[in-house]
Amino acid sequence: MNADLLLEIGTEEMPAAVTPDLMQQLHNKAAALLKENRLIYDRIEVLATPRRLALICYNLSGIQCESVEEIKGPPVAIAFDARNNPTAAAIGFAASHGKKVSNLSRQEIDGKEYLVFHRCLPQLRTPEVLTVFLPELIVSLRAGKTMRWDSSGLEFVRPIRWLVCLYGDAIIPFAVGTNGLTASNRTRGHRFANDIELLSAGEYEARLAAQLVIIDPQKRYQRVQEAIAAVEEQQRVTSIDNDELITQIVYSTEYPTAILGQFPVEFLSLPREVISATLHEEGKFITFSHGDKLSTHFLGFRNGPEDSRGIVKAGYERAVQFRLRDSQFFFADDAKRTLAEWTHQLRTVIYEERIGSLWDKVERIRRLAGEIAQRNEQDDLADIDRAAFLCKSDLVTKMVREFPVLQGTMGRIYATCNGEKESVACAIEDQYRPRFKGDDLPSNEIGTVLSLADKLDTVVCAISIGEEPTGSRDPYGIRRQANGMIRLILEQEIDIDLYVLLADLDEMYASITERRGLDSVIRFLSDRLGHILLHEYSLTHDVVNCILTESNVTISSMSRGNFYRLFAKGRALVYWRNNEGFDSLVTAFTRVRNITREYRTREFDPQLFVEAAEKELWREYLKAEGQIKRLTAEKDYCGAIGYLSGLRDPIDRFFDKVLVMTDDKTQRCNRLAFLTNLADLFFSIGDLSAITVDPNS
Repeated sequence: MNADLLLEIGTEEMPAAVTPDLMQQLHNKAAALLKENRLIYDRIEVLATPRRLALICYNLSGIQCESVEEIKGPPVAIAFDARNNPTAAAIGFAASHGKKVSNLSRQEIDGKEYLVFHRCLPQLRTPEVLTVFLPELIVSLRAGKTMRWDSSGLEFVRPIRWLVCLYGDAIIPFAVGTNGLTASNRTRGHRFANDIELLSAGEYEARLAAQLVIIDPQKRYQRVQEAIAAVEEQQRVTSIDNDELITQIVYSTEYPTAILGQFPVEFLSLPREVISATLHEEGKFITFSHGDKLSTHFLGFRNGPEDSRGIVKAGYERAVQFRLRDSQFFFADDAKRTLAEWTHQLRTVIYEERIGSLWDKVERIRRLAGEIAQRNEQDDLADIDRAAFLCKSDLVTKMVREFPVLQGTMGRIYATCNGEKESVACAIEDQYRPRFKGDDLPSNEIGTVLSLADKLDTVVCAISIGEEPTGSRDPYGIRRQANGMIRLILEQEIDIDLYVLLADLDEMYASITERRGLDSVIRFLSDRLGHILLHEYSLTHDVVNCILTESNVTISSMSRGNFYRLFAKGRALVYWRNNEGFDSLVTAFTRVRNITREYRTREFDPQLFVEAAEKELWREYLKAEGQIKRLTAEKDYCGAIGYLSGLRDPIDRFFDKVLVMTDDKTQRCNRLAFLTNLADLFFSIGDLSAITVDPNS
């Protein structure tokens, strides 16, 4: 008989940041194990609070599904001799499964006939199966740093204190670890409430709610949002949007209860960003604005029942007032120096032992930003250099040391107070944008250049010292930095070749100890570009391969680091591949590419052409060459592909009428050199031989 399965893993308080990942792991791994063990169900639901992970599997079958296993034996040609008598191979295979040769079947597998044996797998009852795989499921969950708390070596994000496992109303009493921890039907309510003895999986959520535990994160999220909306309506204010903060509140409370407080008006003299950061850092408080000004109201959430006597509210307000007074002191003390004066302290701050100080990083950023601006033909070089000079100064201020989240923001605020240009001040904050997928881009050209220079330097330095990200490790956030840099280039249309830039400034990184070469940086950035074009800009695999494939031709290698131009080529290919005849163009180029793949010489003499087809192709090549070079220089890659399309028929006639690999060495070399130059024209777009074509076209 089918029934619902409940598994609860009770722990000490887990970090809010890891809980969503653990929930996803629990769902995916449970679904995989249930499928592997031939158990069917309607759906899986995963719920969580800071002290528990819960899995509910609805309408889980009471017994494993039927399954027949096919066991392949020796080939029939080996299993029987010339007289069709079974050989030792057939007899041995049958005996190993307790059968006679006559009980075996013959079956064709991959074009060859084999002896096979089919057997029905045993159907175990669900409780027997759960006892085996549920402990495996629990120990397989990993997120962040793990802990050990008994001699078994069991690791989990926090110590496991209790287990619940019910299949319908039956307890599945499996054990985990060596401290006698066995699953039962007893769970725990809120820390201020009672334990609960469950009679069935179906009453789990309701019984917990009665003991101040809202097990469903979505319901806690809704409760928090409703509390925020109520304050907005009552006080006529607007919450300062912070989804990350709300998510943290949801996953750090079992029963979030809203408490509205206020801080003294005197603190409104602080920048609103400072007030918000102080309240968020101190107690994860929601802040509000009243028109253009910050409101003195803030909303906190206690983990428990209503604060009927106002004790918690008074505590919140007292703590907020103390912390705002600290922030007031930090801000006033920082303001005693200009941002430029703070800059010189960067010499004493080590960025990374093998790389140097923060001052060294600023000097590299200044040079990179200047080169990027010049090569991109920008005229505000002085402002760019000023922004680069000041960009890391706020990192040594008291305010940013206390609230790292304000890096860049305090730089903008202090720069404005010091009378710096608005564009320079904004660029100091914009250097960190985009910080994540979907984040805003820098608001001006200076910020764009500064952000690109900062991110590029971070990536180069990290990879140069061997800190290239792996599947589970990225301590410097290099993937995020590279992704932001690439998005910046593509969306702001920055027409610059990063690889040429880095090669020209290679000596700037010569002081890095045990440094890896530029090839490692190029390989990493090319991989990230391909990933982003595939997953964020919807280019297909073959188009990405076409524009990123390395080749032996000079013209293609010259633009491998110009990500904006590569993206423009990709979009042009996506447009053209839907046009009739494009597959034929790809096929024509592939013939050129295949025959010239290992050829390097490009010097040829048109006077040696004797066949009409090669003379025709030469004329068409001359017509197309100048136009294609002009159009690619203007980034009109759709137009360039149009001229390449005009070469399709002459190429086909050339290969139909002309023998390239003739015995005449002079003619052979001349034709190969000409075709190599022809391939170069195509490589100004990419390696079209990587494009997948319709075989029926």
